[in-house]
Amino acid sequence: MSTNEARQLRVAVGTSARRHLEEMDRTVARGHRLLRLGLSLLWIIAGLLQMEPDMFTTDFYKFYPSNIMPSYLQQLASDQPSWLGAVIHWGSVAWGHAPVMFNWFVIALQCGIGLSLGLARSRRFTRAVLILSIGWSCVVWVFGEGLGNVVSSDNPGYLSATPGAVFLYLVAAVLLLLPYGYWTSGQVSRWIRRGLGVVWLAWAVVQAAIPSYWSGTTLMSAYANAGALSQPTWMSQPIISYSLWLEQHAVAGNLILCVIMAGLGIASLSFEWNRFVLAISLLFLFWTWWFVEDFGAVFSGLTTDLNIAPILGLMVVCGYLMRPTRRE
Repeated sequence: MSTNEARQLRVAVGTSARRHLEEMDRTVARGHRLLRLGLSLLWIIAGLLQMEPDMFTTDFYKFYPSNIMPSYLQQLASDQPSWLGAVIHWGSVAWGHAPVMFNWFVIALQCGIGLSLGLARSRRFTRAVLILSIGWSCVVWVFGEGLGNVVSSDNPGYLSATPGAVFLYLVAAVLLLLPYGYWTSGQVSRWIRRGLGVVWLAWAVVQAAIPSYWSGTTLMSAYANAGALSQPTWMSQPIISYSLWLEQHAVAGNLILCVIMAGLGIASLSFEWNRFVLAISLLFLFWTWWFVEDFGAVFSGLTTDLNIAPILGLMVVCGYLMRPTRRE
């Protein structure tokens, strides 16, 4: 090879490598922007859901006598250890001193966080909003989600949406605060993939380990409760039909559930996501959002967010978009 040919080859290789790096930077920028805008939208929706009329009433916060149907916070506290139940009860008492004022404050704060994340152009301002988001997520995770049912007596895991949607809002905000080098190096993509892999596997293990989940009555009730909430018939009827099927086929239903989650967990921990894993993940999360989470129970009048499936789906898509690709 002549000197001129060698020089041309080096230029061609350098140009190819430069284009590859530029394409990687654009891909990472899209993933970063998608996570920021997705988190922004989820906070805005959470704020709007707080505007439901029942959120201004005692049905949201008051601790009623045992012979009266419990409020949202009362039911949440009843499933927790005594120390956490006492913390939630204290929060409900404080809220009860000025429920309308506090509710409007939460609406303004959550919509403000969401709009600020979506419209922010300054890096410094965005960081300040993300730090505020993390702080508020901690408050909501304790008082509004009972630590995401991690220590709940009501079988924490997949059917209880452990560790809670707002905990993942916190995780997303932390990732967005990281220096951009962590994103361009592929670290964030790997952390998202492996973190979700751990969640999938933990859910599968818990789902398989709790004996009552292999019982027709217990498994059926988990879905039937979602189907019984106030909602359009087209949403509730498939859930009710599936719960009735589970009553007779609990072992098969739970086994399929465990296999899917274990498979997604192993795939996420073993190799980079491909289109097949992406498709199965998103289909399973959509099915979960409908049949288990009832689309966040948005028609119930007492829901604070869209539940855990949407934020998991957002993270799956972001992790997939930013996955390392081989250079041709």
